[in-house]
Amino acid sequence: MVEDDAVLEAWAAAVKADTRANNLLKNFRTLQLELDERSRQAVLMRHVANLLTATAGPGPLAHLILDVLCNELRAGQGLVWVLGQDRYLATHGMGFDRKQLNSLWLPVPHPFPHYPVLIYQCQWLEMDSLPPGLKLIQAKPEDGLFFVPFEHQTLLVGFAVLSVARSRNLQSVEQESMEILQRLFAAALHGTWMMLDLQHQREFLREESRSLKVRAEALDQRNQALRQGQSLQVDFLAYAAQALREQLDAVLARIGELRKGRNLQEEVREGLLLDGLLAGRHMGELLRLLLDLAKPDLSVVEPHPLALKRFFEAFNPQVAAFLRREGGLLVLPEAPDLPDVMVDEETLRQVLLNLCAGALSSSGDGSLRLWIEREPMSISLKLWIEGLDLGETTAVFNARKTMLPEGQFPEGQGGTGLGLVMCHQLMTAMGCDLTLERNTDGGGTTIVMELPVA
Repeated sequence: MVEDDAVLEAWAAAVKADTRANNLLKNFRTLQLELDERSRQAVLMRHVANLLTATAGPGPLAHLILDVLCNELRAGQGLVWVLGQDRYLATHGMGFDRKQLNSLWLPVPHPFPHYPVLIYQCQWLEMDSLPPGLKLIQAKPEDGLFFVPFEHQTLLVGFAVLSVARSRNLQSVEQESMEILQRLFAAALHGTWMMLDLQHQREFLREESRSLKVRAEALDQRNQALRQGQSLQVDFLAYAAQALREQLDAVLARIGELRKGRNLQEEVREGLLLDGLLAGRHMGELLRLLLDLAKPDLSVVEPHPLALKRFFEAFNPQVAAFLRREGGLLVLPEAPDLPDVMVDEETLRQVLLNLCAGALSSSGDGSLRLWIEREPMSISLKLWIEGLDLGETTAVFNARKTMLPEGQFPEGQGGTGLGLVMCHQLMTAMGCDLTLERNTDGGGTTIVMELPVA
C-alpha cells in the first residue's frame, strides 16, 4: 500500500508538471504570436513612415493610405477624402473613376451633416444616414462601411470609408496599429494641406500684386497725363494772355485815336467805335473761355471716412510752425471721442492751412482760435479771424451755392477775398459747406466749415 501511494503521488506530480508545461508552452506560443505581431507592426510602421517621407501631394498620399488600410483591415474596397479649401475632396478610391470622385465631395467641417452622432474615432457607419453616393463603396452585401478619421490637433484633415466584413473584429494589437497609422496619416495630410494652403495664398497674393501693379501703372500714366495736361494748359494760358494783351493794345490804340482825332468825320468815328466794340466783345468771349479752362478740376475729389483725432495730431504741429507775432495765444482742437467725417483728407488740410495762414496774418497779436462744435448730423470746425470784416458781402457769400458772378467777390482786408471763394469751392466739391458768421459789433468774422458725419 505504501508503494501504491508513492506511485500515485508521483503520477499526480507528473500530471501537474505536464499541465504546467502545457500552460507554459501555450503562453509561450501566445507571447510568440504577440511578438510576431509586434515585430510586424514595427516593420509596417517603419515602412509606412519611409513611404510618407517620400510621398508628396494629396493624390499619392490618398493612394498610399488606401492601400495600407485595405491591407490591414482586409477591406474589399474603399475611398479616401482629403481636406481642400472649402470641402472634403474624394481623392482616391478603388473602382471609382474621376467623374465619380468629383461628385462625391463632402462639406466641412462635418462631412455627414445628417448623421446623428459622428465622433472622430474608428467606427461602423449606418447606411441609412449616409449620402446615396457612399453606398457605392460597399463591395459585398454582408459588408459594412468602416469609418477611419485622420485628425490633427482637432482638425479633421481627411478620412477613409472602407468596405469591411461585419464579422471583422480588431484585436488590441490591431487597434494600436490603427491608432498609430491614423496619427501618421493625419500628420502627413496636415503637412500637405498646409503646403497647398500656402500655395493658394501665394497665388492669391501674386494676383493681388499683379492687380496692384496694373493699377499703379494706370495711376502713373494718369498722373503723367495730368502733369502734361497742366503744363500744356499753363503754356496755352500764357499764349492766350499774350494774344489778349495784343488785342487790348489794339483796342486802346483805337480809343487813343478817337480821343486825339476830335475833328474826324462821323463815318470814321463810327468805324473806329465799331472796331473797338467788336474787339472788346471778342476779348470778353476769350476771357470767359479762359476762365472756364483755368478753373480747378474738382471732380476727382472722393470723400472717405476720416478720424479727426488722427487728422489734428498731424495738423496742429504744421500750424504751430507758422511764422506769427510773439505772445499770441494758439488754440487748436484735439478732437477726442468724435465720429469720423466724410471728407477728402488732403483737400481739408489745404483749406485749413490756407485759412489759418490768413487768420494769423490778419491777427493783431498773432493769436489763433480753431475749435470744434458737435452738431446732430455733422461736425463744425470754427475759425475766428479777428481783423477780418467783410461787411455786407457776408450775406452774399453765404447765399451763393456756386461761383460768384463777376463784380460780386467779397472785399476783405487782404484784397478781393478770392481765397475764401476758392476754399468754399473746394469744400462744396467734397460735400461740405463753408459759411461766414459776422460779429454783431463788426469786430471780426468766424469761418464755419460743416463736415458731414460718416
